[in-house]
Amino acid sequence: MTMRDEPASVGQRTGPSGAGLALSLVVVVCCTQSGEVQRAQAAQPVHGVNVAFQDTTCAPCRAFYEYANGGWIRGARTSNSRPAIGALDEMQRRSADVVHAILDSLAKADLPRESVGWKVGHFYASCLDSSRAEREGLAPVGGELARIGSIASRADLRDEAARLNRAGIGVLFTFAAAPDPTQSTVVIGDLSPGGLSLPSWEYYVNGDKETVRVRATYRSTVESLLGLARVGAGRVRGDAMQALEIETRLARASHDATTDVTSARDPATSNHKLTIRELTGLTPHWSWPAYFATLGVPASSPGLTAINVQDPHYFRIFDRMVSEVPLPVWRSYLRVQYLESAAPELSSPFAQAYARTVIALGGAPPAAERWRSCVAETDRHLGNAVGSEYVRRAFTPAARTRILEMGRNIEGVLRQDLDTLSWMSGATRREAVAKLDQFVVKIGYPERWPDYSALTVRDTSFWSNIEAANQFATGRQLATLGQPIDRQDLQYTPQTVDAYFNPRRNELGFAAGYLQPPFFDSLADAASNYGGIGVVIGHELTHAFDQQGRRYDASGNLRDWWVPVDDSSFRQRAASLARQYDGYTVIDSLRINGGQTLSENLADLGGAVLAYRALQHEIAGTSQPLIGGMTPDQRFFLAFAQSRRGAFTPEYLRNKVLTNNHSPDKW
Repeated sequence: MTMRDEPASVGQRTGPSGAGLALSLVVVVCCTQSGEVQRAQAAQPVHGVNVAFQDTTCAPCRAFYEYANGGWIRGARTSNSRPAIGALDEMQRRSADVVHAILDSLAKADLPRESVGWKVGHFYASCLDSSRAEREGLAPVGGELARIGSIASRADLRDEAARLNRAGIGVLFTFAAAPDPTQSTVVIGDLSPGGLSLPSWEYYVNGDKETVRVRATYRSTVESLLGLARVGAGRVRGDAMQALEIETRLARASHDATTDVTSARDPATSNHKLTIRELTGLTPHWSWPAYFATLGVPASSPGLTAINVQDPHYFRIFDRMVSEVPLPVWRSYLRVQYLESAAPELSSPFAQAYARTVIALGGAPPAAERWRSCVAETDRHLGNAVGSEYVRRAFTPAARTRILEMGRNIEGVLRQDLDTLSWMSGATRREAVAKLDQFVVKIGYPERWPDYSALTVRDTSFWSNIEAANQFATGRQLATLGQPIDRQDLQYTPQTVDAYFNPRRNELGFAAGYLQPPFFDSLADAASNYGGIGVVIGHELTHAFDQQGRRYDASGNLRDWWVPVDDSSFRQRAASLARQYDGYTVIDSLRINGGQTLSENLADLGGAVLAYRALQHEIAGTSQPLIGGMTPDQRFFLAFAQSRRGAFTPEYLRNKVLTNNHSPDKW
């Protein structure tokens, strides 16, 4: 559940941090319910609130999360292989099982060569072929490593960076095709900081014990990868240190110490549209026309008439580094970035070295069952190619109709709220209602399925097929530069377990994979569904009016439409919520950052309020019998807590608090 701006950027990397499940491990001091009771009751199909998950020895008004989930938490078992478990994890595994069945059938089917099904099946089969990966060792990356090793000029550095970005390797910075912040109907180029392997800048500069440990593990991983890549024994440590120093400088550049995290998340601070001439003035040592040409976009493209540079400060420092850093150091950096990207798909020594950093960050190493990793990779690169079959198997028209009905009810409550807010003046209110009137809601799957005819899949190494898939995805994204926004796509594949609000499109999207128990169950009572998926719908609606989303107008343009006194009132209320979250200690002395998580906290609060009121509206005037001895109100809040149950390792939790804009779900 997030406020999502646009699809993945060209060469974007998130580092080996593992998928971001919002789960939490707590010490339950009041649990006495036995695991046997939980298992006995959980053996029967449960629709809605599961009483077996509760711990009724906890006082609900003192420890509601434990009261709702304590029985489940007692039986939860995390490990290095499963550092995060819970409701979202269960949903993702259930979704993966459906995709697994689809992929297995495609891999075995006798399909016309070059058909979409054939391409998906061969991509998946190339991943399953672990014996080939072991035989080939370094071979799949040898050509690119040789090209990196031959860099002899700044122009070579620039061209190699463009080639790697085109192949999905996020070196130096991130380039994306995204809506113009102030004219959202058109797609333009967008530049932002990037080029890091660890999840965020904090991991490169913080001095606490755990962060130092992660940094040391990462350095050890880099040294192992360089050794496997046959870098001379005398150079391994030095090259690793050089690469880490480049990443550290980029990390420091991406964080302006004079800007607090709350103002840094204000979208107005990342709106700096420049022409290529102005961009060249900002970075005189980097030829952007040449970079774009190698990337595959002529500088004359209408999508490059204006380029949004999110952080000019970063690019000034980047340009200084281009002029100052010796070429051998740049070669070390690019070599490490490339190996880090490829390692999980190469032979086991590479994958095992990479996994050390993943585990240190609280992530999961490759699954013992190779098919799970292969399902995830195929879904990541060719997800929409299997999406229509997933929808046929796992998502009914009736479920879609019910979600739309709930959405209309929750939207109606928000409209009433906007009409009655005492602190909002008429001028701001009119703009807010106009924005609500133009919301676009997408449920389950896209209106038009993508065309995969230009994708090349071959009987070759899996890494080569990944590079081909990345090239295809990059080309498809770059082709949108200068074009009108495609309003028909859904920004997640149907089987994804997630939802989003996109402020530049004024659009909410709910993937079919999210619309399953415990968040939504067509056989559950209304209170349970409103406490689950209803809160998510309200969450995404609220994102349109959180401290980031509210800066965009009804058309998705970045525009200040708030009357100053209303803006001040909003900021005061938001600041109080940020202070509240600043006071929550999650693990050891590590606290939630209320500014970093403010948008999601506002959306969580708004989502719960809107969904609760919508439930009251739906059941008003009807007789509501007790279910399991509980009223609709009680079932709403229990469903809210149980759909966010989870447990994870301390390492995972620490990484989440440091890097994620979502608070752990207990909070």
